[in-house]
Amino acid sequence: MIFGIVCVASTPSVSAQDPAVLDARVIVLNGDVAPGYEATGSTFLYGLHSATAHLGSQGHVAFLSAFAGAPGGLFLWHEGALANLWRDDEPLPAGQSSTRKAFSFSLAGIDDKGFLAAQSLLSCPDGSNAGNCTLWVNLVGPSTGYLNYVHPDWALPATGSGRLAINGAGKVAAVGRYFEGNVLREELRVFSSPNAGGSDWVVNSGVDVNSGGDEEMLADRISGLQINGAGEAFVLVTLEDENGSDRSERAIVAGSSWANDEVLAFTGDPAPGPPGLGGLPWLAFQSHKATTDRRIAIQGRVLVDGGGIDGLWFASPTDQQLVFLPGHSSFVGARAGERIASWGTADYGIGRDGGVVFQARTDQGRDGIFRWKAGSLAVLLIEGQAAPGFDGRTVNTVSIFRMNRRGDVLVPGGLSVGGTVLYLFESGVEEPRAVVRPGDVYDQNGEQKTLSAFAMPSGSVDEREVFNDRGQVVLALQSTFPASLGLFLVETSRPAETFRLEGDDALILVQTLAGKSLALRRTSDFVNFTDVATGITGDGEVVEVRDAAVRATFDLAYYVVVIEGDL
Repeated sequence: MIFGIVCVASTPSVSAQDPAVLDARVIVLNGDVAPGYEATGSTFLYGLHSATAHLGSQGHVAFLSAFAGAPGGLFLWHEGALANLWRDDEPLPAGQSSTRKAFSFSLAGIDDKGFLAAQSLLSCPDGSNAGNCTLWVNLVGPSTGYLNYVHPDWALPATGSGRLAINGAGKVAAVGRYFEGNVLREELRVFSSPNAGGSDWVVNSGVDVNSGGDEEMLADRISGLQINGAGEAFVLVTLEDENGSDRSERAIVAGSSWANDEVLAFTGDPAPGPPGLGGLPWLAFQSHKATTDRRIAIQGRVLVDGGGIDGLWFASPTDQQLVFLPGHSSFVGARAGERIASWGTADYGIGRDGGVVFQARTDQGRDGIFRWKAGSLAVLLIEGQAAPGFDGRTVNTVSIFRMNRRGDVLVPGGLSVGGTVLYLFESGVEEPRAVVRPGDVYDQNGEQKTLSAFAMPSGSVDEREVFNDRGQVVLALQSTFPASLGLFLVETSRPAETFRLEGDDALILVQTLAGKSLALRRTSDFVNFTDVATGITGDGEVVEVRDAAVRATFDLAYYVVVIEGDL
């Protein structure tokens, strides 16, 4: 074989305790003059823990910024270019109004092409902001400008969180209000754009909820809106009967065509309980979070011994399972007799892998991040445990986490010595990796900086998505000597490892039956293929070995070793 060097994604050989070079790109630095504000000289100013942002799947970063003595603005960064999309003092786009202005933007999400779903207040027809006269629901993009998708039948869009959502394909779900006689109603509509530049929004559906009983049930007071990658909307609704009477019942409903919508959970129905308690009646639903295939996580309240307890459940159209109930749930990695006693921040998320991740506190006073998957509840990182990758140190503090749609989880852990480390728990990978730690170095516009502290943008797990499936995360990075602070896009994917091939040496690609790649190794490092499988998984269950020689600009021979399991 001809000599060659191959770079592949693999486990890094350096210790987690050693400083590393971060792959970080500047989004914005404190003190930078904001684009579009050159006339006033307005500069960005953030605190380490005050930044907020939305990150798209292709690396677009959107954020809002306030300025002293100047109107606030909406900004979009991508591939090194930062643009001002909107200022609070700008008039509406041509054809909508010549005197009214949009202000006080609230971002709901970002799609794969960098288009933002946003709400904003509108000035009154006389141009003043005194009345906050109406709400403008719009799509703001890097090329097409501003598209208003308030439906013509609506009197006005519904305000507040959980009323507007966008998925990666650019489908937008919004809640609006309309009059039925003198009664103000609410409805949900899903809008789709035929292409990124299209301005013709198509109404797919409105909401009617059928409980399966004898009476038609109309959706009222819609909240908790989400839209998944398949374009299906998920909402929490309070129901009333056909005479307009409030039945004080709530349901979580999913669908893309409400002619065949689906109620995933309904108050009064039994919820799965822990062993010995059986089914527990749903009393209320606080929130829910969804995946593409209608699997959801539900934060709800159930009746236990005459009182209400808030817990977490996994649900699909065919199944419901308990994730945890305070005072009743043990977990893998617990100390003797330790159970989960209470919610932490009441924050949680669900990935496409079906894993549900949440923060909670145990009855021994330890805060931790936990993951439930396929009926098993285990701790990811918890106070008092040995710090992964840092010999002789313990984890002193655990407070927040961020999760991407695939199910990977980022957790900052404050160590007994050495500051706070950012751990990455990849879906399907048992051991975490330290991906950011104090002392790491990074490039800041051609100047090498040494990291002294970092923070993730504020917000809930998915209220502001700052961690995408490409392994990119938005972080505030701070350095000293000289001091600097800015917002960066940081890559957490595994660094490349170099393999030197000589003579008859070849590469071995280890895969599972499902086609997931686990590792890349050299044939010269092993006696046989069984030894490869044993080294990767602890056993030698080899299902298949394929010779997959490839000849391109140079000869590169490799083998595919397929092993048992779905690791």
